[in-house]
Amino acid sequence: MKKIIVTFAAAAALIMAGCAGSSEKKTSENEVQQENVKEHNEQADGVASGKGVPVIMDFSAEWCPPCRQLKPVFHALGEEYKGKVDFVTVNVDSMPELAEKYKISSIPTLVFLSSEGEEIHRTVGFRTADEIKSDISSHFKN
Repeated sequence: MKKIIVTFAAAAALIMAGCAGSSEKKTSENEVQQENVKEHNEQADGVASGKGVPVIMDFSAEWCPPCRQLKPVFHALGEEYKGKVDFVTVNVDSMPELAEKYKISSIPTLVFLSSEGEEIHRTVGFRTADEIKSDISSHFKN
């Protein structure tokens, strides 16, 4: 019986030592990931602050079916309006601070920003290309 207890205690010590090492690795990986998220937030926020052209921000997530449905539409419109309107995709899972800043409670949400960075329109849910084009015509002066 003593051998079992000693073996169990030794195994527990090894597991604890292994966990301690892996938690340090995870911490540094988490720090790198947090730094990357911070950098992405600053980049997206910089685009959204207005650099001469209006911006449409698509707040979405990979696990969201309507978001996945909107993704190719949003990308195609980004190509069509290149140089006239910036199209920015914001993953709410990797950029929660930016989603919180814009008070996003449902996805997909499209936030329309003027060239000065002011929010002028917002839609929630899937939108067709024609609906988004109509919103662009209504809210952005070309």
